[in-house]
Amino acid sequence: MVLGKKIHLLREEFRRAEKIILAFSGGVDSTLLACIGQEELGGSFQAITVNNGMQSNFDMTNACHMASCLGIKHKILEVDSLQIEEIRGNTVRRCYYCKKLLLERVLMAAAEEGGQVMEGSHIDDSLQYRPGQQALLELGVISPLQKFSINKSEIRQLARDLGIPNWQAPASPCLATRFAYGETLTPGYLRRVEAAENIIRQLGFQQFRVRSHGDLARIEVGAAERERFFSTDFMDEIERALRSIGYTHVSLDLCGYRMGSMDNGII
Repeated sequence: MVLGKKIHLLREEFRRAEKIILAFSGGVDSTLLACIGQEELGGSFQAITVNNGMQSNFDMTNACHMASCLGIKHKILEVDSLQIEEIRGNTVRRCYYCKKLLLERVLMAAAEEGGQVMEGSHIDDSLQYRPGQQALLELGVISPLQKFSINKSEIRQLARDLGIPNWQAPASPCLATRFAYGETLTPGYLRRVEAAENIIRQLGFQQFRVRSHGDLARIEVGAAERERFFSTDFMDEIERALRSIGYTHVSLDLCGYRMGSMDNGII
C-alpha cells in the first residue's frame, strides 16, 4: 500500500473515532499521531503521558514541550511501576506488566472522560522483542500505525512532511532498558543511569545508551561518534564524570550503539 493511501486511512480512523485519548510519550511515533489527532478532532483529542518513574526527566520535559508545540490538550498521570514485582525485578516480561499498568491507567481516564484509547506502536515493533504488545491485545487498545502497516521510515517521512520538529529524534525507551534482565531496579539506580546519559548528551552525542551492569557503565554510541573517544583527555573526562555519580568502572562498547542490545539471547 502506498504511503498516501496509508495516511488517508489513518486520518479516517481518527475521524470515525470522534473522540480520542492518546498514550503520548513525545517520541516521533506518538507525536505524529498527536498531530493528526489535533488536525482531525481538535478539542475532541487529548494526549496523556504517564510518568511511571522510569522515564528520564529529559523525556518527560520533551513530551510536555511537544504537546505545547502542537497545541493539544495534555495531561500527566503519575504511576509507580516499581510497585509491581515483575517490573521491579526486571524480568524478561517486564514490558508486558509495565505497558499493561500504564494503559490501564489511561483507560481509566478515558472511561471517566469518554473516548477511545490509542497508542503509537508501529509495524516494525512486530519484528523485535516487544512483550508489551500482548498487553495492547488484552486491553483492546488500538495501534493505528500498526493497523495500516506504517513503518518507522514512513513515520519519519510523514512527520517531516507535516513539519513536526522531532521527526529525526532518536528512539528513547524507558530507563529500565539500560539494565540486564534480572537486575533489580531501584529509583537510585534509575536516576544514576539517567545522570550518566545526561552527561553523554551534554557532550553532544546524538545516538547513545549507557548500559548499567552493577557499578560498571558500558557506553554505546553511534558508529560515526566513536572516534571522539580516540582522545585520551576526552576519555578521562567522561571517566571522571561517571565516577563522580557512583560508577566504579566505565567502558566503551566497541560494537557501538545497538537498539535492544540487552535483549540478546531473548530473541
